[in-house]
Amino acid sequence: MNFTTLSISQTALHACKPENFLNQVETYEGKNGHFYARVTFKDIETKGYIYVAGGTKAIAHHCKNAEKGTSCTHTVVLTAVAKHFGHEIEHMSHKAKTPEFETFEANFNAVSWTDKSAELGISKSKPAPAPVHTSVQTASTTTKRDANVGWKEIQEHLDDQRFSIALQNKIFDKRELVHATIPMHDYLMPPVKPDTPYNGEMLEIAITHILMGEHLILVGDAGTGKDTVRLVLGQA
Repeated sequence: MNFTTLSISQTALHACKPENFLNQVETYEGKNGHFYARVTFKDIETKGYIYVAGGTKAIAHHCKNAEKGTSCTHTVVLTAVAKHFGHEIEHMSHKAKTPEFETFEANFNAVSWTDKSAELGISKSKPAPAPVHTSVQTASTTTKRDANVGWKEIQEHLDDQRFSIALQNKIFDKRELVHATIPMHDYLMPPVKPDTPYNGEMLEIAITHILMGEHLILVGDAGTGKDTVRLVLGQA
C-alpha cells in the first residue's frame, strides 16, 4: 500500500469521540514497541488499522474517500484511537483500492487481538431477540425458498459494483436466513427483478444500513430511483 504524510487539525482531533463512530477496538502489543490496532466502524464494512512498527506510525482503511485520496472522518477517528494508546500517527493509506487493502489486511490474520472497546467507552450492542413464530391455521399454501436460486446473477452485479467479498458473504448469510425463516405464501408477492439494476455507491450504503439492523427510508423526487433500489434490495 502507498502511504502519504498525515495532516489533521488538532481541533478536529480533540473534538473527535471515537465511541460515537466505532463498534469495537482491538489491539496487539508486541516486542520492540510494536503496536497494532484493528477497529470496526459503524458506517462501513471494512475495518481500519493502526500500524506502529519499525519506525513506521501509520493508519490504513478503505472507504470511498480514501480511494479518491481525500480526507474523511475515519482518518480522524483512527488517529484519535492511536493517540489514546500513546501513539502519534505520521502517515495514512493513500488511494488504496479494495484488492490492495484486502492484501494488506491479510497480514493481520494471525494476530492475537485483545478487545479494548470498554477502555474507550464503546459498549457492545445487545443482539436482537430471536423472532417468535406462531403457527396460524390458514388455507394458503407455502413454498420453501432456496437462497442459491438466482444468487449467481446477484453476485455478478455486486462484483460489478465492487462490493468486497466480505460484504457479499454477509449479504448471502442474510439472504439464507430470510429464505430459511420466511416461506413464500401464495398471497405474497415474490421479489421482482428490476429492468435496470441500480448502480452507484448509495446501493452499498443502503445494504450496509440494513445489515446493521437499521430501518431504511428512501427519500427523493419521482424518477430518482427509489423503486429500483427497493427492487434490488428485495432481490438480494
